[in-house]
Amino acid sequence: MWTATTAPMTHLLSQSLLATHIGVILDVMTTSARPRRHLASSPFRPDPEVIIEQYALGDLVAHDAYGVGHVVQLEAGAVLVDFRSQVVRVTSPFAKMAKL
Repeated sequence: MWTATTAPMTHLLSQSLLATHIGVILDVMTTSARPRRHLASSPFRPDPEVIIEQYALGDLVAHDAYGVGHVVQLEAGAVLVDFRSQVVRVTSPFAKMAKL
């Protein structure tokens, strides 16, 4: 039975169910972080693999935002670089940093 007091509650219930269904749909539709497979029949060239530069202690480097510095510590997926004014942890793939 529909009454004036149950109508807003029903509306809120249907909104929450709709939001739940939209959340489930969006979870299913999102893409994964892994690269897509290149089909042999595709007329487009595959994306080139990113070459991650390797650094050693004491290497002189240039960073787009911080300037020139030298590597003071190596980690599995990052390096610590001393730029004189600050020491910054730069994570791999080091897109904004180049070895000098």
